[in-house]
Order: sequence, then structure tokens, then C-alpha cells
Amino acid sequence: MSFAFKTMFLVLSIVLSNCDASTYKKMSIMWGYPEVTTSQPANTSLSWDQCLLQCYQEDSCVLAHQTSFGCNLYRFNSISSARNPSPPYREDKIAFKTMISTNACPVTPFNNTSTYSYQNGDRVVYSTTLTYSVGSNNDSIITFNYATLQCPIGSKVFPRGTLWVCLSVKYFGNDAYCANYSMASALCKKNGGTLTGPMNTEEYNYFKNVSPSVSKIAPYSVENIRIWLDGNSVNKARVWVMEDSTHNGDKAYPYSADNPNSDVPGCALYFYEFPNPVVDDFYNYNSFLSYGGYCWRGAACRLDIKIV
Repeated sequence: MSFAFKTMFLVLSIVLSNCDASTYKKMSIMWGYPEVTTSQPANTSLSWDQCLLQCYQEDSCVLAHQTSFGCNLYRFNSISSARNPSPPYREDKIAFKTMISTNACPVTPFNNTSTYSYQNGDRVVYSTTLTYSVGSNNDSIITFNYATLQCPIGSKVFPRGTLWVCLSVKYFGNDAYCANYSMASALCKKNGGTLTGPMNTEEYNYFKNVSPSVSKIAPYSVENIRIWLDGNSVNKARVWVMEDSTHNGDKAYPYSADNPNSDVPGCALYFYEFPNPVVDDFYNYNSFLSYGGYCWRGAACRLDIKIV
């Protein structure tokens, strides 16, 4: 379903790209006014163009409202709905953020909903979903719904396409300082997640920096630890079965020279050679505490993000 918004155009767009998909953040401008608010807006004396730019650049801003006195900015969780009236139009204008899949300015870019999210710190994401409907007198209604998402302590939030995920390195307890791939998978599941691996350079840098925690890898040195990653050759050598479908397989795994080089199935992937780790594979079924002085000390996990 699509709705005919009156006198609408789109300005101020940037591209937010990840892998194979792109979405564009735009300000949708139309005649209209805030209808239901939950707190007072920020009143400014900015020109309309300056106000649009400020709202566009400010993560927490969800709607700008032009009045005869200036411009009001509504931020996260401060407005519940706005109205785009049928003719005769009021003189007020509103503008709000939308995410669309084209950089062109379509006549009607909306279907039913549009969601805009932004990250605040290492663990929190604020998400605003706009829903479009037709109200009385054939007016168009824009409804704002808000959600606050939070990652568990000890993890960090990252975007993967339209998803937000929590990444963490979990370590085996004192009863099993070093453990095999199956135990790594179970460790992630015990913490409410799944084995994962880096999707891009940003995630790789996170894993390489957080993995060699001196207090958590003891009694082993940084040079001697290994961290299990998602990727298990179940049926065929070097054909990796992944637990986590959100990180595009091993495309961003930094393999070491000539590795992985296993010639039989039953091997799994891991980080080694910290502080700049590369990836190799090793038998996934061994029951060991250490091997040649090396310790498979923990696992790269994707944990669930929660609505709070």
C-alpha cells in the first residue's frame, strides 16, 4: 500500500553502504504539523534550510517543524504523530528522516513503514519506525514508534545490513582453559548467541583488540592463544558450514599464507598470531587442554540484542 502525500519532495541525502546493499537517508518535506507530542521540542531561530540541515545531521532528531516563529526540532521519543492535511493546506511544513533504497527523489517513496536507527556508544541503538496511514478527511498520518535496543555487558553493537548485532569474545572457564570447536559453539549458545566471525575491517579490528585480554587469557600469553571463529568443514575439506548467516561467510576472514590447508573435513577456523591475527583451521573434534603450547582459549560470538 502507498499513500499520496501532498506537496512532498526530498532533499539532503547521503548513502549508508554495507556490502551489497545501499540505503539512503533523506529528509521528507511536506505541508503538515505535529499532532501528538510527548515532550516539548527544541525551539530555534534557524532558517528553514539551516533547521533541515541540523535535523539531518543530528542523530536524535526525528522531525523538524517550520512555524511562523522559526523552527522546532523534535528528538527521539518526543513526538507520537504528525498530520499531512488535505487541502486547504496550513502554512506549516514538516520534515522527517526516511530510509529508502534509491538515491533518486521518487514521487511517493513510502510503502507502509520506514525505520531509522542510530548507535549511541558501544551497546545502545535507538530506533524510530515511521508508519503511514490515511486518517479522517483523507489526511495522511505519520506515526512514530520508538525502540531502545541494548547489547549485553562485555559486547559491542555493530550494523550488519539492516540488522544490529552484538559481538563479543567469550572465554572458557577455569575448568577448561582450552577447548575444541564444539565447546566453543556451546559456549556462545550458553551466552545466548552463536559463533560468528568478522564481516568487515571494523569488526576484525574489534575482535583483534578485545581477544588478547591479559586477565582472561591467563595463564597463557598473547602469542599462544587461539580464538575459534564460525566455520566448520563438516562434509568437505575447506567448504565451511556457518552457524551465523549474518556475516557473509568467510569473505572478510584474513587467511594466513597458504592457509587453510586441511585436506580432510572435520576442521574449523580460528584466529591466531595476535596482536594482528590471521585465520587458519584445525581439527574440530580434539579434546585437549593445549596443543604444542598453544591454547584455543575462547570463541567469537554474536549475541542477541534486546529491547529495553
